[in-house]
Amino acid sequence: MSVAESRLDQVRRVYAAWGTGDFTVGWDRLADDAQFVPLDDLTDPDLTRGSEAIRGFLDDLLDSFSELTIEALEFVDEGDRILVRVAQRVVGRGSGASSEFEYWMQWVFDEDDRVVRFGALRDD
Repeated sequence: MSVAESRLDQVRRVYAAWGTGDFTVGWDRLADDAQFVPLDDLTDPDLTRGSEAIRGFLDDLLDSFSELTIEALEFVDEGDRILVRVAQRVVGRGSGASSEFEYWMQWVFDEDDRVVRFGALRDD
């Protein structure tokens, strides 16, 4: 199995779990200084830099919803970067309001096969 194939397999396993609402998968391959890119451009990047900060940020985000899934619709393997078109479905914990939307996420790997950047694919 090539490095690119193992990276793609790794990302596929993450979305197999995330698609069912299991967000305990995928954290073991984060580099210590990894950067998570949220959908919004208002979040302070320091809140989403570093594996511990990322976990805290996403735990808080998960607490906002009674249901959250992120289903992979398409994978594009670019070697050191995997692009994933996803459908995200959420139900607000307090409001019960639901929403579904599609966007692209990216997973960027370093030479040691660690994730150094992941999250929403934005132009900035």
